[in-house]
Amino acid sequence: MSDETVMRSFRQAVEDWVCESYAIDIRYLAGVAADGARLWEASIQLHPLPIRKEMSFHIHASQFAVGQHQLSAQTKSSLLRTLDRAIHGSIDAHGWELVLGTEGPYGMYSEMTHRNRWFSDLHLQVIGSRAPVPAPVELARIDNALRRSKPPFDGLADAARWLGLNDPALTGNPPAINIRVNPPVDLMVSESNLTGDCLRLTLRAHSRFDVSRVGVAVLDYPGSGLTSRRQVSMEIKWKRARNGLREGMALIRLVGADSALAMLMIG
Repeated sequence: MSDETVMRSFRQAVEDWVCESYAIDIRYLAGVAADGARLWEASIQLHPLPIRKEMSFHIHASQFAVGQHQLSAQTKSSLLRTLDRAIHGSIDAHGWELVLGTEGPYGMYSEMTHRNRWFSDLHLQVIGSRAPVPAPVELARIDNALRRSKPPFDGLADAARWLGLNDPALTGNPPAINIRVNPPVDLMVSESNLTGDCLRLTLRAHSRFDVSRVGVAVLDYPGSGLTSRRQVSMEIKWKRARNGLREGMALIRLVGADSALAMLMIG
């Protein structure tokens, strides 16, 4: 699969999933030079629910920039613009433009090509050109600057761990931006069960998402031919939205089933 095909598949899925008032979380480690800030590694995550706890911060010095930028209730158009910029190797955070260095076209990789994932969020990694690791004396200066910063970190390794990113001094991977988009609908496994001959499914959806585009299929085991394979989305009863969420419930009769597999499709 070509990089262009991977990117287009991700971008189309994002268009299907993301709706108004998603939240965004941007995290980054970057080196700073005369020509601007060059990313060592960054992540972008989109969430259907508001940010629960504000964790934004930005630290910079003459050699580096480290930070996390969180925003709730963003418009769909602004989120798509942010993702399009990231696909082309650029992130804006706290008024800074952070660029992924490259000597040619960016590489693209997606976990969406893995066929055995249990939780299938949308994923795209934008890969830049391999860059030299800062010299040990420069890394020591960065470590000490972070120990004096607000908030303080015990060096670059501690900051990377906090942000869930790789320490550029330890990894041999090229600089990259990892983008993940969480789904607007979730099947609540802890609130779903198979009791007797009844399968109870509970779903929660973002209040702005069109639930008519939700698909649910059920396979029961040991089953009895094709009758054990059913599309059941029309059996979901959706309540009115409350606190930004809609709850859906389906009660499905499965005779003699020991277990059931539910498959949730969105868009």
